[in-house]
Amino acid sequence: MSNIVVVSGHPDLDTSNANTVILNALEHRFDSIAVRRLDTLYSDFNIDIEAEQQALIKADIVVLQFPFHWYSVPALLKKMD
Repeated sequence: MSNIVVVSGHPDLDTSNANTVILNALEHRFDSIAVRRLDTLYSDFNIDIEAEQQALIKADIVVLQFPFHWYSVPALLKKMD
């Protein structure tokens, strides 16, 4: 099976029922999945670029997950460039 990395860019998953349900379902559905919850990993916005790059390099499939109705990538994902 492919290595899947889901990068969650929601800034506060504790307030998002839908996004939390989606991420939890993905974690229970796939064996080879890594969910990178940026709000938890980098609550201070001090992103470990090397760790994130390594996670992406190891992945066969990358999913960027955030609320679609925002029509743009959340600040946490923009900061990763």
